[in-house]
Amino acid sequence: MNSRWLLTSALFLGLALNPAATRLEYSPTEGAQIEKTFNGEFTVFIENVDATMNGQPMPIGMDEIDPSEREGVFSYSVEVLDVLKSVADGRATKLVRTYNTVEGTAEGGGNSEEGSFDELVGQSVEFVWDEEGELYTRSLVDEDAEVEDNLIQSLAAEIEMSGLLPEGEVSVGDTWEVPGEMMAALMVPGIDFYAASKLDSEESVEIPVEILDTLRTSMEEAIIECKFAGLSGDDEGELAVISYTLNAEVSLDLGDVLAEQMDEASEQMEMEMDEFTVDLSLELEGELLWNVKAGRFSSYEIKGEVALDGYMTMTMGGGQMELEGEAEASAEFVVEGEASAKS
Repeated sequence: MNSRWLLTSALFLGLALNPAATRLEYSPTEGAQIEKTFNGEFTVFIENVDATMNGQPMPIGMDEIDPSEREGVFSYSVEVLDVLKSVADGRATKLVRTYNTVEGTAEGGGNSEEGSFDELVGQSVEFVWDEEGELYTRSLVDEDAEVEDNLIQSLAAEIEMSGLLPEGEVSVGDTWEVPGEMMAALMVPGIDFYAASKLDSEESVEIPVEILDTLRTSMEEAIIECKFAGLSGDDEGELAVISYTLNAEVSLDLGDVLAEQMDEASEQMEMEMDEFTVDLSLELEGELLWNVKAGRFSSYEIKGEVALDGYMTMTMGGGQMELEGEAEASAEFVVEGEASAKS
């Protein structure tokens, strides 16, 4: 048996046992035009609410409320066209995004409400990468368009889901971890909650920045587990399949944050927040299909459940009244996104 045959056999055996590694990276192409759609639905159910005033039970009457009255369903739909004007170092340094559809619905308690950011629909926003500040600046292409600037500044430039990608090459079966804060980009893509929280606007997301800081810090303990499941294909080319899951328990202590908010708001009646905690149980799973050649996502899905337990104590009237409350709620959600080259 000659040495050449042995060497060739060993090579083929090695390839069979260790298939070629694949590099998955975001590699935008200058001039590319990408159509993207995102659809999400969230169902929230109030399980139970208990409260006492000075140790005496308060008549909440949860048993008398029809279950349908305790459920809320929120959904959204977004369609955009991204035109990559310039790219550098694996990043779109100038991006023009046209918002073709931005709408949502809210149903609960027998009521239904539809809404859309009409002023944004049909408008184009230019995102330019600021290397020194390491962030995107945002501005309307049509400077004469009547769109509130606070709304523009709350938009996120990056909706590529590239935060789920591994560093370096991977082979089928390899796993890696991603910070849990990536959940926000997966669940509500296109919104920069941190930037929006700093804005004073009816159209912006009204969440105090301190609460987002607390949530971000707590989510650092939550880890998204990712796995390279293999390669598949479609009309656009070879697709890498990445599955991901998150199972975590997260605790938020919002007492100090809400106490400060109440101090600013309670002018007529003296109120003091003593304690406010929220415990979250998160279970989610999803799949990302990544176009290897184009260097962008082709589609993704994320779905899961969230259980919430809240507890609070507060005093009112200079300490004459002590309120204690507990609440339990649950939520289910599913979000889907797709991207394709404009035909």
